[in-house]
Amino acid sequence: MEFASLLRFRSSGFTLEKNDLPNAIREGQTLIETFPGNPTYVLNLVEILYNNARLDEALTLVSAEIQKYPNQPELQMAAYTLYKESGEVAKANNFLISAIGSPDLDGEVKAKTYKSMLAEMQTSQRDGLLDQMESLMLELNANDPMVLEVIGDRKKTTGDIPGAMDFYKKSLQNQPNNAPLLEQVILNSFGDSPDFAEIETYTIMGVDEFPEAPEFWFYDGVVKSARKKDSIAVISLEKAIELNAGKKFTTGSGSFWILGQLTLQLGRKRFGICLL
Repeated sequence: MEFASLLRFRSSGFTLEKNDLPNAIREGQTLIETFPGNPTYVLNLVEILYNNARLDEALTLVSAEIQKYPNQPELQMAAYTLYKESGEVAKANNFLISAIGSPDLDGEVKAKTYKSMLAEMQTSQRDGLLDQMESLMLELNANDPMVLEVIGDRKKTTGDIPGAMDFYKKSLQNQPNNAPLLEQVILNSFGDSPDFAEIETYTIMGVDEFPEAPEFWFYDGVVKSARKKDSIAVISLEKAIELNAGKKFTTGSGSFWILGQLTLQLGRKRFGICLL
């Protein structure tokens, strides 16, 4: 596991040049001493130690800093990763829960950690940790779109599609510019007795957020047709056809078929031929 991807390290101003590890470590220690209580410099040095197979030294550094500054969740996340790597799983999980339970830890870091754990082999211990993390995240990060999305992902993996959709929709309310999630919500909303008025909320969101994406215009046209808004549906479907020209999007033929039906219903021959 790379610290940079998990903890979103910022540049500390020192680099490891020409494999000069001793000098990099000295620089890191100097920065930690110069800026006490700043976890950024600690995390950068931990990353250098970790990436150079000095796990014990990294653990010693993190443990010492946590004793000095026990309320820094970034350090607790580092401790979680290091202790897990060293095989001390119980200790690692204690640090994990402490970090996730901090309101100061960024919701994106929590969501990425949760998602990473969700990808691990399913065990009762893993599920128990996910339960604890989920409870804490919903208490502290209830409006974070990434948190809501990953909790929805877990619902989906267990087969609870309605539950997943509820979380996905909440995520989109807070961050609508998520094309894959938006399309997933739209497609999963079709089925037995679909609520086309609600689906239209998301197709409109799609064309507003992604006006160059033909698929959202297609979905919008289909939903508007289902809602008997034929003249507006024609506009959306024509836009889908226009944007789809020369692309691999496969609903173009579907757009033509539906558009043809609507054209006939409206008594208009837009293409000079009868599309049945």
